[in-house]
Amino acid sequence: MRDTETTRSVALRDKQAPPATSSEVTTPDFPIVRPPTRYTLLLRRLLSYRGRSLEVTTAGWLFILISLAVGFAAINSGSNLLHVVFGCQMGMIVASGVLSEMIVRRAKVRRKIVGSTHVDVASLLEIEVENTGKRAPLMSVTVEDQATNKDLGTCSPISLLVIPSAQKRVARSRLTMVRRGWSSLPPAAVSTGFPFGMFIKRREVADSQRVLVYPRIRAMHVPIDEGDNSCDGESTGAQTRTGEFFGLDEFRDGMELRRIHWPATARIGRPVVREFESQGKSERWLDLSNGVTGDPDFEAEIESIASHAVALLRHNDIAVGLRHATKLVVPPARGSAQQQQLLEYLATAGATRS
Repeated sequence: MRDTETTRSVALRDKQAPPATSSEVTTPDFPIVRPPTRYTLLLRRLLSYRGRSLEVTTAGWLFILISLAVGFAAINSGSNLLHVVFGCQMGMIVASGVLSEMIVRRAKVRRKIVGSTHVDVASLLEIEVENTGKRAPLMSVTVEDQATNKDLGTCSPISLLVIPSAQKRVARSRLTMVRRGWSSLPPAAVSTGFPFGMFIKRREVADSQRVLVYPRIRAMHVPIDEGDNSCDGESTGAQTRTGEFFGLDEFRDGMELRRIHWPATARIGRPVVREFESQGKSERWLDLSNGVTGDPDFEAEIESIASHAVALLRHNDIAVGLRHATKLVVPPARGSAQQQQLLEYLATAGATRS
């Protein structure tokens, strides 16, 4: 009778619970890392000194409990054998601390960005670990994130089994940044569980390197005739760097010196440049409104403009320029150098300056 009631209740509960749909399953943007508990953080703080921290593993806690049990048994029984075993166990704990400290002290870490870094896109990070010691090798070295704050970005850990004395080893990791602009690399630490894996000794890595994070680029296709009703070779009336002579204009920061009209400059006493009339679809302007870094609408506009710029510059016959709040900030040009200049400006646009 009880089995029948239990079966009915289970069936009723399963019937009431809605099935999980595919839309409810989401992929996290960052690798799932088990956050440390409050007691673990407190213990790390108590065991931290001069950039060092010590973490006791599950095997380490078990070994400590066994050692305490052996020690109490040796005191109560007076057995010499138990005293010897207890002494060996204490010696293993001391040796573990000494050897792990030697490893993290002799490990010198350098990190280097390879290529460009975009928001929420994993970029390549080279990590070089050098053994500054001249005799003993480094064993079981790991370089990992030190902070749990994802706003600073994440870096996947790397592990090296052996590094001979006075030599270097290079490993590649993946770096993911979540904010555009100038930012420091996520805090890292070099750690080791050598020799017994009972304790993990960590040392903070002193790294002041800064990286410029570009906006995220979305793949898009921009038709060549988008937003331009003029025909190829037809005068548009817009000013550009090449084409038919249009007139003279005052020289502004960011303009090329070769565009200065020297006879007119000498005649009126201030620098002026030649302006030309654009022909057909050879030039595009992108307009960015005012905003502050961190504003969702402004960040979406930055991402959209960056994606449009990259898509337009794929066409070799289109020059792309940028205006910020109707002010010329990047003159129109073509090629990869122009793309780099546009992305650099968009990466720092809206940043507050102290």
